[in-house]
This record gives sequence, structure tokens and C-alpha cells, in this order.
Amino acid sequence: METVKKYARVAVGGGSTSGLRAIALGWFMGFRNFILYGFDCCVNENGHKRFNDERPVPTVPPIWVDGKKFICNAAMAAQLNEFQKATYGWLSDIHFECRGDGALAALLEGRRKAGMQV
Repeated sequence: METVKKYARVAVGGGSTSGLRAIALGWFMGFRNFILYGFDCCVNENGHKRFNDERPVPTVPPIWVDGKKFICNAAMAAQLNEFQKATYGWLSDIHFECRGDGALAALLEGRRKAGMQV
């Protein structure tokens, strides 16, 4: 008789974007320290993504983070809004560095200035 192995199925949440879910997946795999590249959560003043010059994306009203103005599309604004809850709110002992000068880097700098976990 053949033995059938049963594996537990686990749904990994983490937010509305693949980036937020990737962080949660990394945490479940045992990672606690993350360096984020290209996780800007914003576009330039012309509505173009910061890493290329594609056609402009529809944007939402400007978002202010740590005293700086950022232009975002709806998905980026949602990701920025969900970031703190999807990481610090649910995943213990997690730490971030963010390379670049986008909205998420400003959010982390604001947390750092306020003495909060980064």
C-alpha cells in the first residue's frame, strides 16, 4: 500500500500588493531584517514610475509623509497605507531599511525620528 503524505496548507496574507505579501512570506521563512529596494510607493511629479519612463499613471491627491509631498497611484497609496499594519502590526521582531528617497523611506524615517520600531 502506498503512503500518502499530507501537507498542511497555509495562506500567507500581508496586504494588497505582492511586495507586502513577499515580506510576510519572508517573515514566515524566518527572516526578520529586510532591506527594501524599489519599494518607493510613489511616482515622480509627472506621474511616471520612478524606475522607468512608461506612460504616466493616474494618481490620487498628493500624500504627505514626514513633511514631504509624494505623488502616488491608487495601488501605491494603498500599499503605503497598509505597510505599518501589514508589517509591524502583525509580524513580531521585524526591521527594515529602505534604499532610495521615496514615500516608504520617508515613512520609515518618520518612525525612526518618533522613536518607533523601524
